[in-house]
Amino acid sequence: MGNIGIEISHRKSINYALSRNNVRTIQYIRLINDTEEDYGDVVLRMESSPEFATVKETVVSNFDTGAKIEVNSIDVEVNGDYLATITEKVVGNLLFSLVAKVKNEEGELEDKVIYEKTEVIEILPYNQWGGMAENPEYLASFVMPNHSEVTNILPQCIKQLEDWKQNPQITGYLTQDKNVVKHQMAAAYEVLRKMGIAYAVGQASFEDVGQRIRTPDEVISQKLGNCLDLSTLYASILEAMGLNALIMLTKGHAYVGCWMEDFTFADCIEEDSTAINKRAADGINE
Repeated sequence: MGNIGIEISHRKSINYALSRNNVRTIQYIRLINDTEEDYGDVVLRMESSPEFATVKETVVSNFDTGAKIEVNSIDVEVNGDYLATITEKVVGNLLFSLVAKVKNEEGELEDKVIYEKTEVIEILPYNQWGGMAENPEYLASFVMPNHSEVTNILPQCIKQLEDWKQNPQITGYLTQDKNVVKHQMAAAYEVLRKMGIAYAVGQASFEDVGQRIRTPDEVISQKLGNCLDLSTLYASILEAMGLNALIMLTKGHAYVGCWMEDFTFADCIEEDSTAINKRAADGINE
């Protein structure tokens, strides 16, 4: 006689940024019945510890002898408020249980857990970016043009433009004038420079393994940031101005660029450096 089993493939970690981007935590679940028992309809239940996710249940039909059933209707629905409070890595568990109707000693049907399995999952700090090795596109989640600290910077940018005797308006690409775009970029940069933010060296090989990224309020209140912290903050201001920013990663460093025209690459990630270089060449200035 065989056994009942649950095969599960899932992400090894989750955090607030991933949850806000609707990244699936569970890739697949397969239920296996190698016993001689026909269970008919069973309930697959998923719980979490600590309670970072909503309890989920789904009914699986025909869980009879020899059954191998793929379940795609269940995934981790995280508690965003809880994840937003995580500042250090927490080791959590996903508990899966199969509940079937079985006869008790009196011959009456009752619910019984026929199989349980626990999977370990890491709950990462809310501001953790996984690096180029895992979902690198979610670096864009840390560009926050609507953050209150970012919108508070815009009036300072306007004042800076006035001081330079430039058009004191945030017009984005409306004027279709590349010099206006450059002046807006320069004003944002100058405002950040005047804040006196100290540079802090980032984690080695951050572009591969990822790092925790300071949010705009943390950079501004702490007056501290590494290249990735400052890049996401600067890009946030440019986006708030209506400009299309780019964050470029090289070995051990990150820096920001901006389109001179209202244009973007077709994909979120562009790995061909020549696509950048040719657009920044003398006489092109895109």
